[in-house]
Amino acid sequence: MTLISIVVPFNKGMEDLKPLIDSIMANIDICNDILKKVDNNALEVILVSERKLPLPTDVPLKINFFLLTCGKISVGAARNIGVRKAKGSFIYFVDSDCIIPNNTFKTMISHIVSIKDDPTIAGVGGPVIGITTNSTFEKYYNCGLFSPFPTMMKRVELNYLKLTLCHHPVTANLLLKKEIFNNYEFIDGVGEDLDLVLRVLRDGKKIIYSPNLVVYHRHRKTLKDFLKHFSRLATYYPEFVKKHKLNPVMIRRLIVVAPYIIFMYFLILNTPLFLIPLIGILIHYYYKTKSIKYSISFFLLDLLIQFAVVPCAVTKEVIRSLWRKMTKRH
Repeated sequence: MTLISIVVPFNKGMEDLKPLIDSIMANIDICNDILKKVDNNALEVILVSERKLPLPTDVPLKINFFLLTCGKISVGAARNIGVRKAKGSFIYFVDSDCIIPNNTFKTMISHIVSIKDDPTIAGVGGPVIGITTNSTFEKYYNCGLFSPFPTMMKRVELNYLKLTLCHHPVTANLLLKKEIFNNYEFIDGVGEDLDLVLRVLRDGKKIIYSPNLVVYHRHRKTLKDFLKHFSRLATYYPEFVKKHKLNPVMIRRLIVVAPYIIFMYFLILNTPLFLIPLIGILIHYYYKTKSIKYSISFFLLDLLIQFAVVPCAVTKEVIRSLWRKMTKRH
C-alpha cells in the first residue's frame, strides 16, 4: 500500500532537482523502518515535467519514481496530472526549488496517524523558510507582511474564518488526503493553492498548520526577480475577487494594508499623524528582525509592492481581460 505520493511540478533540468531529491532520500533513510511497517513501497515520487527527461539513475532502487511529461502547462494543471497518477492515501505537494529538512517525513507520518481517521481534517501544511538569507529580498520572504509564504511558529487548526488572522498553507509544503481530490482540483492559473485551500475550508474542512513541518525554499535574491514574482502573484487578484468575493483572505489583506493607506493619506496631507502607522510598522519589523536597517528596508518594500507593483499588475491584467473579451466578440 502506498501511503504518501510526493508530487513535484517542474520546468528545468534534472540537475536543478538534485537538492530536493537528495533531501527526500535522506528523509527516507531516517524513517525507513517506519515506512517498511506500512509497505516496502509506502512512498512514491511523481515528477511532472514540461519536457521529456531521463530518470535519475541512483533513485529507483530505493523508491517508486515516476516522471510524467506534460508539455507547457500551468503549475496547477501539472499538479492535477500528478494527483491522477498518485496511488498514495496522502499527497504531499512540494516545489522543485525546495529542500526538505531531516526528520520532516517523521513529522509528516505522525500527523498522518493523528488525522487519517478524522473526516473533518483535510491535511497539514507548514512553514516555508528561506534556504539562505544573503539578500534583503530573501529575508523579506521570511518575515515580510506581504510575503506569499507562511512562517508562523505556532500550531493552528485552520478553518475558513481563521484565514482572517493566519496565512493560508501553500503547495510548496502541503500534505492533503487523496480523497479530497474526489471533489476538488487545482485551477489552471496563478493562485492555484490559495483557490483550493479557500474552497476546501469554505466547505467545512480544516487544515492543520504545523510549525514542525518545515521546508526550505530558494527565495528570490534580486530586486528584479522579487518584483517579477510579486507582479505575477498580483495578476490573480481580479479573478480572485470575482470568484471568491469578500472572503477571509481578502479581509486579512485589507487589515494588513490599512496602516499603509493611513500612512500615505496623512503623508499626502502633510500632517505628522503619518508617524503613528509608520512607527507601528517599524516596531513590528524590529520585533521580527532585531535590525533597524531591515525594518526600514521591509517597510519601503511594502510600499513598493502595494502602491506600485500590485496596481500596475492588476491594471495590466484587467486591460488584458477586457481585450480578450473584445476580440472574442469580433
